[in-house]
Amino acid sequence: MHIKDVDPLGIIDFDEWQSMVDLLCRMANVKSAAITRLDMPFIEVFRVSANEGNPFSQGMQVELATHYCEEVIKSRDRVLVRDARKSNRWVNAPEIEHALVSYMGYPILLPDGSVFGTICLHDSKPNEYSNDVDQLIRSFRKIIESHFALASQTRELKDKIDEIQLLKGIIPICSHCKSIRNDEGYWQKIEEFVRKHPDADFSHGLCPDCAKKLYPDFDLSEE
Repeated sequence: MHIKDVDPLGIIDFDEWQSMVDLLCRMANVKSAAITRLDMPFIEVFRVSANEGNPFSQGMQVELATHYCEEVIKSRDRVLVRDARKSNRWVNAPEIEHALVSYMGYPILLPDGSVFGTICLHDSKPNEYSNDVDQLIRSFRKIIESHFALASQTRELKDKIDEIQLLKGIIPICSHCKSIRNDEGYWQKIEEFVRKHPDADFSHGLCPDCAKKLYPDFDLSEE
């Protein structure tokens, strides 16, 4: 999931995301806090806390291979690992090689319901992760998802504005005599109109005079 696909207009302030993971790391007193991005078949460290001793770096990618974050993405739910060394499920987790034995993470969802990645904490010691830390990480996840929602709404609004501007630029032209209807509703010769509006696009209809001549039995007058 490339960031330009979900934020093509550059709406999101990623510096704010960096502040979030830095604060999370300090408040939780852990080895690392990060926001990851799913980029099949990899998970990328998109933003990571800037604390000393952090084993991760921004832009680092790991292939999907039973990582903690992978379980978050698969389950689309919170994953808590208090001590991987004491868990049959996590005893072979790749993170243990980096002495990261505990973890808590939540999925970050896009407006269409797909998974962008995770927001997560890693620690080098067993950790229960307090309710306050859990609430903080959930609050930050909500903010990040609201950023994606705003980017999506802005893109949709821009598309609608572009469509309206396109439609406004289409000029009615009589398909019979080629007269043009201007913004005031009056019909004028095409030569005169084109001189004033060289970039206009045209749609076809019938001016009132031609409508009367061609279809005298029908009332085709325009309101």
